[in-house]
Amino acid sequence: MGKTPRLNSGNSPSRHSNGPNGSNAPLFPGKEKDHDPSRRMFQLRKHVMTVVASVLTLGYALWEPRRLQVNHIDLKFPSFPEAFNGLRVVHFSDVHLGFHTGRKELSKLAEQIKDQQPDLICFTGDIVERQSEPMRECVPILASMTARYGKFAVLGNHDYRGRQQQDVIDMFREAGLPFYSTSISLSNVEMKSLQ
Repeated sequence: MGKTPRLNSGNSPSRHSNGPNGSNAPLFPGKEKDHDPSRRMFQLRKHVMTVVASVLTLGYALWEPRRLQVNHIDLKFPSFPEAFNGLRVVHFSDVHLGFHTGRKELSKLAEQIKDQQPDLICFTGDIVERQSEPMRECVPILASMTARYGKFAVLGNHDYRGRQQQDVIDMFREAGLPFYSTSISLSNVEMKSLQ
């Protein structure tokens, strides 16, 4: 295997010429480049790692939203009346219908919620990704969710993205979820029913 010419080695025929007077003057001005094969290997590794990272990120983005996670948390509020002891509240959010999930995934979620035998169901935002239309076929599933003391919903930032929040509110009402908006003042937070 031939040796790669190195900077200022004088062995590079492309940079120097033996003229008629025997001079070894450069043909091209500027510094001679060092053609190091390890640089090509570095570039190849960089591109391969970029492709692998992109594939892993895309895989996680597609897998994570479909991963249903159920956490049981016991909360103690000494100042609450004893009537609240044992109250089972199911909280869920970030369904993102239309992008990550659809009817099938929401049906699976509804079954999990039913298994928890909730006293209260709270949905806290992002039922849709942007457009309200994917929610249309899921209204019967939302309507099938039941809890002893009812179910309640608020909008999240994604529910406003497509500027179709009124459609989302109407479908929540159709599914039997009272919809609440929040108005924040400097002194307190008020919940206003939109029923």
